[in-house]
Amino acid sequence: MTTLARLRIAFIPRTDGLVRARSREFTGEVEFDIASPPPRSGDFGDYLRGCAVVLSEQFPLSIGCDALVEGDLMPGGVSSSAALACAWLAVLLDLHGLDLSRRDRIRVVVEAERRYAGVEVGILDPTVILSGGPRKIVYIDCLDGVPKAYPIGKKCPPFDALILDSGVDRDLRESPYNLRVEECRSAARALGATGDPPVLRSIGYEEFRRKRSGLDPTAAKRVDHVLSENKRVKHGLSCFAQGDLAGLGALMNQSGRSMVDFFGAGTPETTFLLDELQRDASVIGATLAGAGFGGGMLAFIQLGSAGELEKRIRPLYASKFPDAARRMTFTVVSLGGQSKIDIG
Repeated sequence: MTTLARLRIAFIPRTDGLVRARSREFTGEVEFDIASPPPRSGDFGDYLRGCAVVLSEQFPLSIGCDALVEGDLMPGGVSSSAALACAWLAVLLDLHGLDLSRRDRIRVVVEAERRYAGVEVGILDPTVILSGGPRKIVYIDCLDGVPKAYPIGKKCPPFDALILDSGVDRDLRESPYNLRVEECRSAARALGATGDPPVLRSIGYEEFRRKRSGLDPTAAKRVDHVLSENKRVKHGLSCFAQGDLAGLGALMNQSGRSMVDFFGAGTPETTFLLDELQRDASVIGATLAGAGFGGGMLAFIQLGSAGELEKRIRPLYASKFPDAARRMTFTVVSLGGQSKIDIG
């Protein structure tokens, strides 16, 4: 199938301040008073409650709604939670006749997910969602948080973007993700970063090499991944501009291996899939998506090759992980105006 990976919320305003929301992807109904949302409860409504709480610190909220959420996004590894929060924030702003700058919207979404989902997320997901466009690559330097959108170069040959759902459930609240955040902050502090919180982006790679011996081996691996990933991002932009898909694929493969070997991400299932994707001739490059603890994977593949790739990968995966293989899905995601894609 081909999808544009949308998320939609249909809503009808209510004057009594009550929010009632259902999702076509999740069971149950969320209900709360917009003026006094309850504590988090571990369901998809946490993103709705969280946005309401953070936004209400700046503006009084009084108008509720009946809402239905639906979308094409898989639940793990493709910014689905940030997409829900961004869309719901747009609903709240529309209901109350408010407007916020992009930077403030990003702040609300990040704070909502940190407080109500309990995950120490960064600005990447909401920034890309609110800044992207057809055939655009969004570049973010997290020191200033200012996104820049670059068009995919005209020299770049057409290719397909594949989201592979591994069939492995992913919940970052139950994963080592928050531990990785703390490991990186502690390492940044040990290397001399002074921000609040300290971040590895403020540390140069040469400085890290000089001070590496002062870190324990695990911390050094985490730093190595983050700083080498920063380099790969800049090189990747150049590859897109020059149409160098082979170079881009090599960077993606390096990123995937670094996430497993240095950042300690991956599961047995996703590591197996990563190996199989990276050795397949139709795959330009492959890496783990999201934080890498299950859920989705990302690959750039030769145009029109997804169907045959699935035929090769699925039986191999099923022979090792039959339960996950039954839930595995292949989705070709449109990059916008690139090509018509049809799988089987």
